[in-house]
Amino acid sequence: AFQQHFKLIWKEKLDTITPNSQKKSMLFPNDKKSINTLQKHILKELQFIYTKGVLPAVELDELPQQFQLVVVQDNFAEELENSEVFTQLSAYSYMRDSFNLLLKEELQNDSNYIGFFNQLNINNFIVPNLSFDEATTDKIHNSKLENLPVTRGMVQKGQRIISRGEMVTDEKF
Repeated sequence: AFQQHFKLIWKEKLDTITPNSQKKSMLFPNDKKSINTLQKHILKELQFIYTKGVLPAVELDELPQQFQLVVVQDNFAEELENSEVFTQLSAYSYMRDSFNLLLKEELQNDSNYIGFFNQLNINNFIVPNLSFDEATTDKIHNSKLENLPVTRGMVQKGQRIISRGEMVTDEKF
């Protein structure tokens, strides 16, 4: 869907400039190479975003700052920090920053590409592919809590644990 949209917007952009091919080539130097570079770049970045995952902003905002997310895919669970996934807004910001870097490094800061990028409405192609499942989250957290040992080590009757004034460490507590 994105590739068809990309080609349509590109054609519209060229048609609105002028029918004169000489002016088009002046406005978009290395037209085919640059547009292929831009299209491949955007597709690669969208794939990266969806690989990381996109949560609805409302759901992510409701979670504590350092909340551990468990992403379940094909019965395989992976733990992630909430900072390791995107919201729609953070994904769009990432795309915008990535585009600006590409513009600077490979598209000679050509302002025509800025208008084209804006017309693509990339935000319409960034939709959540993750959802927060409270029941599964509680189940995983409870399972981890049940597996925590309540004691560590053993103390014999009458054995001194800590002497007065002695430093308490992980080994001595």
